[in-house]
Amino acid sequence: WFFPETAADQRNRVQATYPLLPHRVVMSDWLGERLADDGYASTKIPLGMDLGQFYPRLIRSRPSPVVLAMARPGTPRRGFPATIAALAQVRQARPEVRIVLFGDRWLDRQAIPFPFHNEGLVISQDRLAELYAEADVFLDGSEFQGFGRCALEAMACGAACVLTDLGGVLDYARHEDNALLVPPGQVELMATAVLRLLDDAALRQRLIAAGLDTAARFCHRREAQNTLAWMEQILAAGTTT
Repeated sequence: WFFPETAADQRNRVQATYPLLPHRVVMSDWLGERLADDGYASTKIPLGMDLGQFYPRLIRSRPSPVVLAMARPGTPRRGFPATIAALAQVRQARPEVRIVLFGDRWLDRQAIPFPFHNEGLVISQDRLAELYAEADVFLDGSEFQGFGRCALEAMACGAACVLTDLGGVLDYARHEDNALLVPPGQVELMATAVLRLLDDAALRQRLIAAGLDTAARFCHRREAQNTLAWMEQILAAGTTT
């Protein structure tokens, strides 16, 4: 799905690997459905994260609201143009907003039409958790979500999320409940959702509280237990190859 439809050879080479795997694991219902469309069964084991690392931090009061966004211009389907266009509208409407971008080492080389703080490629998980916790709103404008880990991490750290309504993110994100969901590529709707959260503190806090409850269900220990149970089931059935 990361190759264009015109790249039939590359797509076929990827698809040819599916029958080589006797047991397939997916992280989301959406991924399972895509494999089923190609005729392959799979087992869903949702992603887990270390909730001892991704959690709300005590943040000192800040002079202006913070919007954090994943910006990866070099990665297909991450919605970089729409994300930047939406943030430009947010900045125009609310000049005091501090915009923080992460995900690419060379963001300063991009034609980004507003001031921003560039965190670059964040390797440290602790720093990433701090960024989420420091943000009032987290924006992910991706056009493809196998699962959408970043948004779940942001929820776990206490950020209100604006996400695109597609793919694996729908396994946990619910519009108006724990996030605001918009169609991918819809710049106006994306900007409106971010501004709505900045302007409506009650809504923002309600989504944050629901997001924390959601993230609590995605612990890495639960993922390990589910994976172990899956392996034991395979071994018990005598199908080890």
